[in-house]
Order: sequence, then C-alpha cells, then structure tokens
Amino acid sequence: MRKFNHEEITKDFKSGLSTKEIIKKRKCSLQTVHNILNKQGITVDRKDVRRKHFFKDNIFEKIDTQEKAYWLGFIAADGCIPEMATGRKYFSIGVAKKDICHLEKFREFLGYPDSLKLKKNGCYYLIINNMKFVNDLINLGIHPRKSLILTFPTQKEVPSELLSHFIRGYFDGDGSVYERKNYLRISICSAKTFSDKFCCNFDYFKKQTAGKIDRLCINKAKNIEKFYKYLYNNSTIWLERKRNIFENFYLEKGSEIIIS
Repeated sequence: MRKFNHEEITKDFKSGLSTKEIIKKRKCSLQTVHNILNKQGITVDRKDVRRKHFFKDNIFEKIDTQEKAYWLGFIAADGCIPEMATGRKYFSIGVAKKDICHLEKFREFLGYPDSLKLKKNGCYYLIINNMKFVNDLINLGIHPRKSLILTFPTQKEVPSELLSHFIRGYFDGDGSVYERKNYLRISICSAKTFSDKFCCNFDYFKKQTAGKIDRLCINKAKNIEKFYKYLYNNSTIWLERKRNIFENFYLEKGSEIIIS
C-alpha cells in the first residue's frame, strides 16, 4: 500500500489548495486527503470538494484562554446558529455599523479569510458554514434558537478563572452602561434560564422580568464600581465604546478607580 506524506498534504491544504487540487497533485484519493487532515484536527466538509475557507475551526474545542472565554461570551449574547431547510446548521453573528471594528477583531481572532457581509438591515455579519466550528459551539451551550434557552456556563465549559472574561464578552454583546442624572446605570438582557444562575454569582444585580426575557440592573454606585473592576481587571480585550463610558464618567468625577 502506498504511503502518503501527511506533512506535505497538510501543508498543501493550509497553503490554500482545494482537496481536488491536492488529489491531482499527490495522486491520492479524496478519502486519503480527508483522513490525513482529520488526524491533524482539520475538518473538511465532504460536500465541498473545492475548499473555500481555511481558519481555526477547532478554536472553541476548549476554553483555556482569556480571548476564547471573551469571544464565547460575545457569541452567547450576539451570535446564533440558524438551521437551513436541509437541517444543516451554520454560524452567524452581526453588529451595528458602530461596532464593525470589533467584529473585525473577532474575524482576525479566528483567522477567517472571508469579509464581513452588509445586509439590508444595515448590520454587518460574519457567517461561517463549518460543522466542526458549529458543533464545538453547541457543545459549549450555544444552541440553535438559544435566545430563550441559553444557560449560564458550567465550570467545565468556562473555568472559574476565566469567567470574568466570558461575562465581559456577554456584557459587550447584551449589556448597556449609560449615564442618567449624574449617575451610571448598568443593565443586561438575558434569558430566564441564564439570569437565575447569573444572579447567584452577582447578587448585587436586581432582576426585572419583561415577558420571556429578564433585565438585570445595577443602580448603586458602589456596586457599579465593583462590577467595573470585575470586568476589566487583567483584561486584554473589550468593546472600546462601553469601557470608555465607564472611564470618562470616572475621569469627570476625579475618581482614582480607573484600571490601567
């Protein structure tokens, strides 16, 4: 039986060659190419003989860095997994024009080569059709039609030492901070299935029920400062415009609590 060079075939794929081109170049079968790439942790849709995108599709296999935890939180807030009529699932996340630079950061984090898509609603979307990527997110609790069934992450999904980064990502997606009558206010929208466990971890939030969605709020200044420190202490990634609201407010008040 002929032996094929696994390293060369993997290198071909990463350089941008399609599976069809690799088969022709290396004189091997499609099954051989798939088997070799799978051993390297690279999943290729067998329906897509010409591979269109190569990126870090295994990046959410395990949440073990601040960046992974943050982006998982952001996905939990703003991402979704739609299902086609055929039953095939894909990943989509969209933001308003004012946050396009932040979505570009996420695209770069994934190493995803395709550009963002502008839709008729004026929002920009990153759309990924990759079952390995989708299934890993599902294993982390990002299910189809998650808006009413999202649950707070378990320690197995997001280790406790990375939870603050997940919360910051979620806050950047579904939270708001604003000034009213010379005071800061914070609110976060979430599914009831998420909010109960959230409030167990952050008992200074007050829960307001609005239909099928809960609104979690903080009004007291000392608790807002506490949450600000929790969010941004030892952080490397955040949504600039939200952090700026906190820090501009504290600068105007002459506060020394700002985290450098």
